[in-house]
Order: sequence, then structure tokens, then C-alpha cells
Amino acid sequence: MAKKIYFSRYDNTDAVYNPGPASKFIPEWYKDAKSYLNDEKKPNMHESYTTIKRCMPVFDAMTAGYVIVLGQDMYCERTPTGPYFHWRTEGQVAKDEILTQHDFFQVQGHPENNLGHQLKIENPWLIKTEPGYSCMILPPLHRDNQIIVLPGIVDTDTYYEKINLPFNLKDKNFEGLIEAGTPIAQVIPFKRESYQMEIVPLDKKRSLMNQRTIASKLFDAYRNLYWFRKEYK
Repeated sequence: MAKKIYFSRYDNTDAVYNPGPASKFIPEWYKDAKSYLNDEKKPNMHESYTTIKRCMPVFDAMTAGYVIVLGQDMYCERTPTGPYFHWRTEGQVAKDEILTQHDFFQVQGHPENNLGHQLKIENPWLIKTEPGYSCMILPPLHRDNQIIVLPGIVDTDTYYEKINLPFNLKDKNFEGLIEAGTPIAQVIPFKRESYQMEIVPLDKKRSLMNQRTIASKLFDAYRNLYWFRKEYK
């Protein structure tokens, strides 16, 4: 039976833009990509006949978990003191309180901070998982976003509170509109388990058999022989 994950609006109001399975937010570049060289599924002089669109690890990362989207249009204005954001509030274009920031000393030394202070989206969504499950929160994978949230892990089975989204800009000099509905965070639930690493000798027989099996296929060996479908509904 599928495990449950719950998203609740912190203010209990209806939302226009709701979270959804990441598979519903596949980026346009991926949709437009061709699966095979010259868009032909046939052998050629190249060793590899397939493109990134047939790479299942990329597909699995892109479609894992759930996506939270921006709830309102946001305009980023470039100013001498840094970016200034406008949100429509009560019919006026003004700085919205749901966008806040941490002071510089709270993020000192972080390698991805390019503004000094730390911007933060006051995410309205509370996330709840079943006992023993946490959520990894990441920037939406394999996307070209201006908003880059800081990755983190939250124990969403015990923490019953909204999870705000600190973020940086891909380009600190960016000016323009970031539209409502833009994916801003990817939420991937996982079961908490303990691991212990070991370095062990290579199983040469298994490795050789694996290589021979792959070599027996012209197309999509990993997809057809080793891959398991992951479902997030």
C-alpha cells in the first residue's frame, strides 16, 4: 500500500496553485528533447544512440516526490542595494510580508549565498508524513530556475509546522518577472534508516556478466533490464 504524504495550507485558505507530483511539472526542455540521435531509433557510427531523454536516472530525479510552486507573481527589481521584490497585495504592487530574510550573520560563509543576507519565502504549506519518514527539500532538479532554494532535510513525521524556503538567486543581478506557478521546491519523502559503509572487493564475475548483458542490447539496456518505476501520486 502506498505511503501517504499530506500538504496543508497553513492558513486553511484555498490555493490557486497547489503542490503536485513532480511528474506533473516536467520542464519544457525535457519534453522537447529527442530520444535518439537524429530522432531515429537505429544504429549509427556513434557508440551511444540515445540522448539524455532516455537516461532513467535523470528521469527518476526529475520526477521524484512532489513540487511546490510559487503562489503569486513576483517581480524582482534590481537596485543599488540588491534585489527588491514586488508582490500584489490587496490590489497594490508592494513588497509582500511573505517574503522575508535572515541577516548576513545567520548564513555567514555559505558558499552559495551571493547577496550577503538570506532571502526566504514564507512557504504556506505544511507537510506531514507517516512515522519514520522525512522529506528532503531541494531546488527542482534539472531545471533552469532563478530561485534556488537551499537544500535541507526535515523530519516531517514529528515537525508539524510550515517549512519556509530560504533561497538565493541564480543571477544576483537578475531583474524580471517570476510567474505564479513556477516550481520552486522539490519535496522527496524517504524512510529514515541507519547505514554503515564498507569497502569490499569487486565481484568481478557479476560485473562481467552485467557488462555482457548490457552489451547484448542496442537500446535502453538499463531502462529495460534494471530500472524499477517509482510512483508518486
